[in-house]
Amino acid sequence: MEWCEAASKSGTPWRYLYIPCHLLMQTSAATMKELARACQPALQELLQEARTGQTTLPLDEETARDQFELLCERVFREAGITEPAAPIAEVMRQAIMLLNHAIQTKMPNYAHAFQPLLHPLDVYSSTLLKRHLRPRMPSDSCQWERYFLGSQSPTLQRNGRYLQENLAFGRPMMRLGTLLFCLHYAAQPSPNEGGVWQDVVQVFSTPEMQELYTLLAPVNQFRNTRVAHVEQPLNNPDEAWDAMRQWLQCLNKMAEMTSLL
Repeated sequence: MEWCEAASKSGTPWRYLYIPCHLLMQTSAATMKELARACQPALQELLQEARTGQTTLPLDEETARDQFELLCERVFREAGITEPAAPIAEVMRQAIMLLNHAIQTKMPNYAHAFQPLLHPLDVYSSTLLKRHLRPRMPSDSCQWERYFLGSQSPTLQRNGRYLQENLAFGRPMMRLGTLLFCLHYAAQPSPNEGGVWQDVVQVFSTPEMQELYTLLAPVNQFRNTRVAHVEQPLNNPDEAWDAMRQWLQCLNKMAEMTSLL
């Protein structure tokens, strides 16, 4: 008790006696005074640390962080990315970390590493559709039905309804798939189609948009068969890293395109 009172007078906010476990195992002290004397060296170390604010960063943790940064730099470089787009950079790093951990720990399936990238794919797809096609919509809502659903083709009607839900009514529906269909249709349009499909051809047939199609098509295929719906487990490290680089390249391209709009 005398040790506790002295600590209080010195201004140190200690209210309890700190007794290291190994001291209890090695001492036969029977009084508080004896225990206080035995604990004094450990107490002084704690007080010194509290006064100076010095903490020690474990070397293995620092090394792991450096290795992770090197891994990210290498994966970005192999994906053709000089500097990842700011809005998507942290999500990309998270996906890289998950995949690396899954492979290192020999998990039976690596598909979960791609989960953080699914939402950005939909968001960027929606942004590209809205910013390019919404300004071309008729201002009169009475004309929307004819504009989106005027085609006689069942395929164009179905995708026209997806466009109507996303653009006219603001309901997110099949965003990635709809953008991909528009990019594909713009490269191979049907003759004599008007309405939204005429605008789709004008907007999405540019070289930059068609370059996006070459990146997005395999990403969507992989997403549908290996991530969102697992038809075959993703357990080959080389295949997983190839897909990761492809996804990162595609997402970075989409982020750059939307930031310029």
